[in-house]
Amino acid sequence: MTDFLFGGMVQGNTPINISSAVIADNVSVTGSGLPTVGIFSPNTNQLGFATNSTQRMVINSSGQVGIGSSIPAAALDVVGTANFTSRLLIYTQGSSNLAGISTNATIIGTVAKNVSPSGGQGTLQIHSNDSDASSLQGSISLITDPTATNRRLTFQSIEQGVAGRNITFQENGGSVGIGTTIPANQFESYGDGNRLVSRAATIGGAATIEAQVSNYWSTPTYTGTALLQYGSTAAGNSEIATIVAAQAGALRFQNNSNSLIYTNSGPLIFGTIDTERMRITSLGNVGINTTSVTAGTMLAIAGGNISLYGSTSGVINLAAPAAAGTNTITFPAASGTVQLTGQGGITALTAVATTSGTAILFTGIPSTVRRITVNFQNVSINNTGVMQIQIGSGSVQNTGYTSQAYQLNNAASTGVVTTGFGLGVSQAASSGLHGSIIISYLSATIWTAVWQFYFTGGANFTGAGTVTVSGAPDRVNLTTVAGTATFNQGTLNVLYE
Repeated sequence: MTDFLFGGMVQGNTPINISSAVIADNVSVTGSGLPTVGIFSPNTNQLGFATNSTQRMVINSSGQVGIGSSIPAAALDVVGTANFTSRLLIYTQGSSNLAGISTNATIIGTVAKNVSPSGGQGTLQIHSNDSDASSLQGSISLITDPTATNRRLTFQSIEQGVAGRNITFQENGGSVGIGTTIPANQFESYGDGNRLVSRAATIGGAATIEAQVSNYWSTPTYTGTALLQYGSTAAGNSEIATIVAAQAGALRFQNNSNSLIYTNSGPLIFGTIDTERMRITSLGNVGINTTSVTAGTMLAIAGGNISLYGSTSGVINLAAPAAAGTNTITFPAASGTVQLTGQGGITALTAVATTSGTAILFTGIPSTVRRITVNFQNVSINNTGVMQIQIGSGSVQNTGYTSQAYQLNNAASTGVVTTGFGLGVSQAASSGLHGSIIISYLSATIWTAVWQFYFTGGANFTGAGTVTVSGAPDRVNLTTVAGTATFNQGTLNVLYE
């Protein structure tokens, strides 16, 4: 063992071994050799501590302490994990209350602690540099306000020249605000261009945003939950050009081949201005302005008409009668088209004055028509002759008819006419014809006709006939059997249904 001295100095390169309590006014260690366990001087004016032949701690000439580091760069420089069973307080006394957190010689942050226990705001701030607070970048602030009116904990990130985006936790319930320090609801995000996104990590994954109330799964006795969309005051139009953006709210699905609005029980209900307008029941029945949709009724509408708009300006209104009762429209089981037009399903063409020409032609009759009526008012010709009605598809048909008329007041007959429906026996010139002929569908190729007429001067005629057609009639023609007499007075019109 090397000599040692109390109250003096022992120099040497070998360790000092102390096996009992030693009290000394001054122990100076100058040896640089690494002991197994002990104190040594690794460099000039440095004090080292070793265990298991390894340097564990050093105090350099500036008084900086290194644990796990042989070259401490701060008052305390720790390399490795540090555990604290109580609080770690880092601050300096003074007006600024600042202390640095660094590694080696590079400053990576500044901690500011406001130690104002009476009233004011307690703040812990971590900044990216220790310059003036107005130019700090990447700042994170944990702020607590002990005042009775506004207690909160705020996480604040500050960028150069950009207003802070805060996450604030309010007292008594922990309301969370992003972009606002005074959230009025449990969660509130404030600022332009906000998006609340729930995104699955994989294609097969799921992302869900739920709105639930207390004890929903066990006792659903709640007043309701809602997803609210408030319209903006922005100018211009929305994604749909005909919808103005101002006051418009939207529920939008993007990049979907199928978009689903779904409920696993009860109806889907749609409403406006605090009133239910439409519902879809759990069986798929739809009710508009009614909550009573019976099974088997796929669409129920109350309190209004159904309007069907054509491609131009035509409108068909279906209205239920005001009186009590049920009316049913049943369409035929066979394939085909049922056309309802005009008043009572009857459409009238434009009346024509029969004052010239050897034929009066009407066209434009739809192929779905099943009955044609031709009305006469004082129609006459300038010579003696027999008038006839012809029909046709694409052109006037003048063959295939079988018809005969009978004069009631003198038992005269026209005989069989095959070029059209002959309306009476030969009459004198300018003898006006009054009455109607009705031509009706029998089959796809056969139509029938009946008529009743009165001639000026007292003659009364009735008649009937059939015709075999090549297609659905689209025209009606009035002429004479001879085809030479000219019409000189009267009015003619065609109605179809």
